[in-house]
Amino acid sequence: MRAYGELVRVANLFTAAADPVAGWLYVGGGFDDCRRLLLLGSASMLLYAGGVALNDVCDVDRDAKERPERPIPSGRIGKREAASVSVALLVTGVVVAGIVGYRAAGVAAALALSIVAYDLVLKRTPAAPWMMGLCRGLNLMMGMQAVAPDVSAQALIPVACMGFYVTSVTFFARREADVTSRQRVLLGTVGACVAVAGLGSLRLIDSATTNHSFLFGTALLTAVVAMIGVGAIREPSPRKVQSAIRWFVLLIVVLDACVAWAGAGWEAGLIVASLLLPAMLFARAFRVT
Repeated sequence: MRAYGELVRVANLFTAAADPVAGWLYVGGGFDDCRRLLLLGSASMLLYAGGVALNDVCDVDRDAKERPERPIPSGRIGKREAASVSVALLVTGVVVAGIVGYRAAGVAAALALSIVAYDLVLKRTPAAPWMMGLCRGLNLMMGMQAVAPDVSAQALIPVACMGFYVTSVTFFARREADVTSRQRVLLGTVGACVAVAGLGSLRLIDSATTNHSFLFGTALLTAVVAMIGVGAIREPSPRKVQSAIRWFVLLIVVLDACVAWAGAGWEAGLIVASLLLPAMLFARAFRVT
């Protein structure tokens, strides 16, 4: 079970669940339909788990050199077995989203295809960070589409900010196992800060956003992201960079909380932020990157 937990990055699954929950709350969904909300979170976790399992299948030769302790190169899980698990998780994720509704299923299917395209085709190309950002943006949109058939242009701002944040973090992380360039770490940090701060534009653009107190959350998160990034900029060693990535990934929950806060108030933001607790607890025992 521990090997499977490592394969699917169990701590990260809670950051994935936070995306559709935040999207649901941002566009007016409530907690009165907990069944569909739980299904959305479960679908997101399944899709994420399938994606990272497929990632390890595709990276097995590289991991054998750089991370031989991972489940597949260490022999604890077979490559074919991991591939089968990945396919099963991705398909099940789309099916579970389909129980919520056909619009959620459509976004989930697009997300699954994007995950496969990233792992099998685009991972080694310059387009990889952008594709990873698209995947997270779709994950957030899955929750929106489950509530609103026609998502407004203003509601796409959180999707764009989430996508750009993950794009920046992925760019930051592309050389995490080696000594990376200070310029790469700097650009990734600046991009992540811009993405978080960009949520503040909702106050000016989206007339439906009346909970302006969310600006406090975005300002605080921007400062925290900047502080973490500065530590890696000063010393762009694998240890420092991987530590920064770990926190950047976990803080996706807080970014989602800010989105929920903007659309549904601080109480909704606090509920989404509570997913950070299990994520951090599992991150103590399982690698995030």
